[in-house]
Amino acid sequence: MTFNIEAILWYAMLIDCIGASIVTLFFLDSYHENFPKLQKIFPLSKGWCIAYFLGVFWIGCLLYRMNNSPLVNNTGRRYSSESPSPYFVEIDFPSLNVFR
Repeated sequence: MTFNIEAILWYAMLIDCIGASIVTLFFLDSYHENFPKLQKIFPLSKGWCIAYFLGVFWIGCLLYRMNNSPLVNNTGRRYSSESPSPYFVEIDFPSLNVFR
């Protein structure tokens, strides 16, 4: 599987989003106590984490639509003429023949 710069940046944003969500949900009081100056500049809230997650999800969907998906291995195929809509993408998965 080949990685591109968009996929690497998307995975970095996803890891940061998960980390921010964990700190906000479980360690918010210790964040306020241990980092008072950082808390004034960069306050964490559940609403901000939800908006950040939705933004990361949206960017992942855009990368998927550009056939530059960070989630699945692309075959390089573009839209076919028989597609019901321009957003339909065919993805070929290798067959799983485990009983040979």
